[in-house]
Amino acid sequence: MKVLLTGGTGFLGEYLLAELLERGHSVWSLYRSESRKLDTLRFLSSLNLPRSAESLR
Repeated sequence: MKVLLTGGTGFLGEYLLAELLERGHSVWSLYRSESRKLDTLRFLSSLNLPRSAESLR
């Protein structure tokens, strides 16, 4: 299943992300802050960058 996870580097999102990946889902995440776990993510854009919402089109 393809999953868009918001808050993938947050307290709950981090655990949800790990579970989804372990179950073999294709996960994309939106996040606000950097994390050591970003190497496990494919990401659309950082919300800290100007105009990043436009990349979602």
